[in-house]
Amino acid sequence: MKKLTEAKKLTLYSNAQMIVRDIAQMMGEFSDDTPQSKFFLTDNVAQSLLVMGATFASLSYTPTLEERKDVAITPVSNMFYLSTTYGMQIYLKEHSHLTKSAPYTFITDKKKLEEARIHIFKLASKGEMKSSLLADKTIEIFLKHFMKNFKEVEFQIDGHTLEKETFFKYIGTSLYWGYNFAQNVIVEKLENS
Repeated sequence: MKKLTEAKKLTLYSNAQMIVRDIAQMMGEFSDDTPQSKFFLTDNVAQSLLVMGATFASLSYTPTLEERKDVAITPVSNMFYLSTTYGMQIYLKEHSHLTKSAPYTFITDKKKLEEARIHIFKLASKGEMKSSLLADKTIEIFLKHFMKNFKEVEFQIDGHTLEKETFFKYIGTSLYWGYNFAQNVIVEKLENS
């Protein structure tokens, strides 16, 4: 791989910071007088992310949370849901930049979303998820901020021990998972559709 010049490194870092700021700003923006932030995605896409959030959460504890019926509503599951959503938003911002804001939509068919989720899960288990330099730098910035502000007490669950090393590894993985999932669930729209 070609080494980046200092000027290109600075541009890359600046663009990554811009994406981080844009996503943070989206969290506080609302559209159509709804109580849901622009950060969150369509219901069917969000459901796929919730499933992955619960999966990552379950594996971050000893013993695992698999037997808990409330795993999907634990704070750690919500954190993974947010990080997969954040990963998707990174891809969408990058896509917008590369396509000059070309319109797109999401796959809405539940079966196709499930197929995409399984496909990304397989890529992740083989260590074959895709990325870009910009996504890597954006994720690096997010992780530094997250780790600096992490408070283990917020993720305590009675009878379970949070495995911090596993948790942090899966936070990074979940960001890349969301990034890759986005690539598989957006569909370019024709200008007149």
